[in-house]
Amino acid sequence: DGICKQNKENSCNCQEDCGLPSEENCSDGTDNDCDDLIDCDDQDCVAVCDLSPFCGDLECNGDETCSSCEADCGICPPVSELLLRAEQPAAHDGDAVRAVGFVTDGIVSGGEDAHLRYWNLELIEQVSQTQTLNHTIYDLEPSVDGSIVVTGEGGWNGSANSDTLRIWDAYGFLVGTRAPIGYVYCVAISPNMLWTVASGFYGDIVVYETATLALYATKATKKKRTKALAFSPDGSVLASTSTAGRIQLWSFQCTTQLCELDLLPVSLSHSGSWSFPIAFSPSRKLTKIVSGTDGGMIKVWTIENLTNSEPSVSVLVVDSRAVYSLAWSPDDTKIVAGGDGGITVYDAINLEILFQNVDAHAGRVNDVVFSPDS
Repeated sequence: DGICKQNKENSCNCQEDCGLPSEENCSDGTDNDCDDLIDCDDQDCVAVCDLSPFCGDLECNGDETCSSCEADCGICPPVSELLLRAEQPAAHDGDAVRAVGFVTDGIVSGGEDAHLRYWNLELIEQVSQTQTLNHTIYDLEPSVDGSIVVTGEGGWNGSANSDTLRIWDAYGFLVGTRAPIGYVYCVAISPNMLWTVASGFYGDIVVYETATLALYATKATKKKRTKALAFSPDGSVLASTSTAGRIQLWSFQCTTQLCELDLLPVSLSHSGSWSFPIAFSPSRKLTKIVSGTDGGMIKVWTIENLTNSEPSVSVLVVDSRAVYSLAWSPDDTKIVAGGDGGITVYDAINLEILFQNVDAHAGRVNDVVFSPDS
């Protein structure tokens, strides 16, 4: 009769009314062309099903998140809805926790009790603990894949127990140890994991080969008390801060024979007294650095043509409370700052406050970090 009756006729049982069968819809779970093959199993769908995942294919897959592809993964929950999932109020026997990081299968923390502790990610239950170390752990940093951790301790060269730089695997087993520079306030691992850098009280930046902790370079910064070290996402630039209120940027070039650190022609200043955290944006399109101090101000620096003789620098500034720690989210959209007991999350573009809890901790927030999948 020329009418394809819904729920009664289809291309398989009445071609006269409904037309020739074809697998036009490759994601409806139906055998549309009556060949006993459904969706991507049907040769008619090869061209559609062989496409690589992309934002807009209605599947949240690959590296897509609610931040990078709302169309596939849905709308991200408001940052203001962040809730405390778990806590460990006496994580280091009541002593200050100086640094934290994500490793394979969990979290690692170090503090003034001279212990490196490993925790279950879901409930923050301790799963292992290192032997008692010599001194306070001032800083730690996991590698980008979470397989190793470097720690810096507050000990003096020449003492009976002067090993102040150590490398551990993701489960707390000691890989290597060195005594580089007395008090080690800060450490960093290059993105390719080949190089480990440390600095501290005397200001010199020391470069080691990660695998062997063989010394490759010592660079005098002419600044005492280096407070922070950070690598750019591609590892070509190393940033350092000191209590002198300056951010120094170094061209970082290492081979199997030599490491060279050349001071780049850019001067970034940020007044403070003791704390001076920094973090690079994960984006490789522009060199962007966020800095803060206990003086109560956050700055986001955008640097163009960094390797030229006259790089261009712009800065975005926002007043804040004292800042003791900073981190930039892996999706490049947020910056988190830790202060005198409080945590503040900022929009990375305009530094507008997205979330703030001024009573998140009873004491100073010495370190903050985003999970790798943030």
